Amino acid sequence: MTGYRVWRRPGAAVAPGVCGPRAIGLCFLTMHPWRTIIALILLAPCVVAAGTVYKWVDADGVVHYSDQPQDGAEKVQLGTVQSLAMPVARGAAAQPKPREEPKKAPLGLGYTAMKITSPTAGRTFVNEPVPVSLDLTPQLQPGHTVTWYLNEAPLGETETSFTLDRLDRGTYTLYASITDATGAETVNSPVVTFNVHQPSMLAPQNPRH
Repeated sequence: MTGYRVWRRPGAAVAPGVCGPRAIGLCFLTMHPWRTIIALILLAPCVVAAGTVYKWVDADGVVHYSDQPQDGAEKVQLGTVQSLAMPVARGAAAQPKPREEPKKAPLGLGYTAMKITSPTAGRTFVNEPVPVSLDLTPQLQPGHTVTWYLNEAPLGETETSFTLDRLDRGTYTLYASITDATGAETVNSPVVTFNVHQPSMLAPQNPRH
């Protein structure tokens, strides 16, 4: 692009303006230094791609600016213009991996779960038998023996499910113990506490009448 002159009427005040149809070719008459600075600031957005303009004064004292080099022109380096980086388009967001359940540590003898499912802790039985059930993972292994303890006394039961009949009134603790074939290793279930209420001995609904 070449520079352009500003036309003025004789005796008219000088004012900066845009020369020609292209905004990049601003031309100014002789001006004070601070006006030149303002002109460069106004010009900077127009020449952001070039980054450099050329300034010269012709024989009539008119100051010219252009983005094309001219004979005797002074190179004016514009300040760096910051640009806004556009976000990089990304594909579909990565789906989170399904949460893996932690592996259960063996309790002993190869069992990963050992729980009394009946009776449940804190339950009260009134004039009824007490069902007993032990949940094992994996199932009871060959050669392993189950022993039940009611109030710390062995019951003599060896099954994982059975029923306790005619218990006296009171609070009871119950747990199961599994022993391997050699009898050298044992694993116990958590202790469950339950209650038994019986009608008075004089009541007609007492099953012991």
